[in-house]
Amino acid sequence: MAKVIRLFNDHEAKQEALVTHIEEFLQMAKKGEIKNFLVSAENIDGTVMTGYCNLDVAEKQYMLGHIQVDINYEIVKVNMCDLVEWVNE
Repeated sequence: MAKVIRLFNDHEAKQEALVTHIEEFLQMAKKGEIKNFLVSAENIDGTVMTGYCNLDVAEKQYMLGHIQVDINYEIVKVNMCDLVEWVNE
């Protein structure tokens, strides 16, 4: 598995920050720094849009695995005190 590098991780970002992140990502793509991508976005009406570019089924799963690793990292980080306490029992 490749190294996971966070481009951004704003939990409570304003709309302006969202647009800035998308523009930064677009600039990376324009420079040729990105060869494929996977996206999921929730609309204000609650519907979820998903999309991808240059990914077959296996590559989509590979990318999704990286997102899951990032989420698991966040869960462990939030619960670190409890985990240390549990290990020390």
